[in-house]
Amino acid sequence: MEDWESVELLCLHFPPFWLLLRGTLDLQNEILANAVVPEDARVADYEAEWSSLHSTPLPQFPASAKQAVWNAPAIAADKTLILSSFSDSCHQTMLLLKATN
Repeated sequence: MEDWESVELLCLHFPPFWLLLRGTLDLQNEILANAVVPEDARVADYEAEWSSLHSTPLPQFPASAKQAVWNAPAIAADKTLILSSFSDSCHQTMLLLKATN
């Protein structure tokens, strides 16, 4: 009885065999390749607004699949705004040191 319990426990710790062979990216691509997605007219408006707001072209795939890439221009602008609010270089330096930690 104990042998069967240990086998069941081992099965819970390891992912399925096919997952190890294929990986999840290929599976996701296969699913999305067969998906029927209607064109959304508002996407072009949002893209143009984002590009204009940040004065930068839209990120291209595969980078565009990461949220951090979309956030980077806004974060950089916020950092610049905050740094410019400190006139003392000592305060700016302390803020930069804090931001890197």
